[in-house]
Amino acid sequence: MQWITVCCGFWYDYSLAGGELRFGFDFDKRSLTLYDDGNTKNSTSTLSQVGKAVAKVLSLKNLPTDENDNSLTLSSFLNKGIYLKSFVVSQNDMFESVKRVTATTDADWTVTHVDSKKRYEEGLAQVKSGDMTGFSKLLYSRAFYPEDSNDLSAKTQNELLGLPHESLDESTKVGIDMVKDLQKRAERMAS
Repeated sequence: MQWITVCCGFWYDYSLAGGELRFGFDFDKRSLTLYDDGNTKNSTSTLSQVGKAVAKVLSLKNLPTDENDNSLTLSSFLNKGIYLKSFVVSQNDMFESVKRVTATTDADWTVTHVDSKKRYEEGLAQVKSGDMTGFSKLLYSRAFYPEDSNDLSAKTQNELLGLPHESLDESTKVGIDMVKDLQKRAERMAS
């Protein structure tokens, strides 16, 4: 069996909308939980960007026409990862974008800090005891370990795939607009 995997980091808009256990935002309470100092950067991708990348790869012809054909083909991606990103951002970068989009200031938000490693251990303990809400807690906190960021920039193939540059603030707005939709679907919320 052959395969292609999409390596895109967390879905930016979905994770932003997904509650405090993901990127730390609770929009109803206007609260933010920062992992450590909030400055660890991660590669993230919007759902739209992932969709564009998958559509591009699946629309490619299967094989080169002949030995002189250097165009992209589906076969060139088989049994490999496709690496892409929309943004490489920290929680503090996200927070600045959220404040711009919502026309709020620091004074409008309650910000707390948690140790990412401690939060990971708490999430792991929850999962081991059968509480699967701990999964989001351990997954996201692990990605924000300060000494081990998930920056995929060196591997991304955005240019090769002709993917557009995106606006952080526009994508933040999409995520905030998604909050109400996700709240209607309890199985999609982290907590």
